[in-house]
Formats: sequence, C-alpha cells, structure tokens
Amino acid sequence: GIPDTICGRCDAYKPPRSHHCRICNRCIVRMDHHCPWMNNCIGANNQKHFMLFLLYTIIESVYCLALIITNYTNGTSYHSSTAEGMVAALFAIAIATLMFVATMMYNQIYAIVTGIGTIDRMRKRGPKGNFAPVPWVDVFGVDPWPMYLLPTDVKYRDFHRVMGYKVATWEISPNPPPSADQPAPEGPSAGAAASVV
Repeated sequence: GIPDTICGRCDAYKPPRSHHCRICNRCIVRMDHHCPWMNNCIGANNQKHFMLFLLYTIIESVYCLALIITNYTNGTSYHSSTAEGMVAALFAIAIATLMFVATMMYNQIYAIVTGIGTIDRMRKRGPKGNFAPVPWVDVFGVDPWPMYLLPTDVKYRDFHRVMGYKVATWEISPNPPPSADQPAPEGPSAGAAASVV
C-alpha cells in the first residue's frame, strides 16, 4: 500500500490530518470541506476567512430579522400586496439563512475544539484517531484579538508546524548552517555577512 504520508491521487507529500480534494485536485491541510460559496476548500489557511464569512452572514440575518420584527411591532403597513409578499419572503429567507449558517458555524467551532473536521466526522474517525484541539492561534494567527474580526491574512507563529511539515530549524532559517571548514559568524552583522557570501 501507499504510506500515509504520500497522497494516492497526486503522489505528493500529504501532511497529517489532510485530505485530497477531487474538485480542487490537490491535498488540503486540515481540510474541513469543499465550499461552493467560496469556490475553494476550507482548510488550515482559510478557516478564519470562512468563519468570518459565517459570522458576517449571521449578523446580517439577525439585523434583517430585527428590522422586519421592529416594523411589524410598530404597525408599519405596506400599500401593496407585492411589498407585503416581498417582506414575508425576506423574513423566510433570513430565518432559513440564519439556521443554516448558525449550524455551519457550530460545525466550525466543533472542528476547532475537538480537532475533528467534517470529513473525519463523516468517515467516523472520532477520538480514536490522532486528533487534538486546534489552537486558536492556528486559526486566527498571532495578531491582537481585534484583528480576528477583520478579513486580514493570518500570520502564524510557526507556519511549517501549522501546515504539517516537519522541517529542521536550520532549513527554515535564512542563514545556512556553518560547515565544518568554516567557523560560525559572530556579532550583529553576522547574518548580513553570511547571506551576502
């Protein structure tokens, strides 16, 4: 058989807790599902954006319902049956949207708290697997918490760990490791001198 670290479909390295998406035709780290709304897979690198999309949609649905209910309780009357029908349709759409999106938000929070994504839950790979809660900084980044509510790119403390790559620290650092023949540079300008050479 094929080892767990190699994808059987794209023959590439497959990080732990990743899945191959047949629509995107690539492996997605911490894949939750393929979202037709975003036309992309929801995984480690865009889960924050998906959760913000759900949060913004919940806020808009609640706002819409509040306006309709406020108009109704104030006795606002509409002069045509078409307007009344449109308000009734908007009310029904807002309720349906709120219920669906709130369920999706619950699924995302559940996936973060338990570490079990939608695909793994559907395949019944429960707590027996290699699952651990996902740290909030792995979803929202290391920015201050008010930035969590803005659709900014996520800044990870350790990008390679979040993406599932086990890379030696010298491979990540911008300076190459010193060889046996060459002494390690010293001082504050050592990094600049090493990168020029």
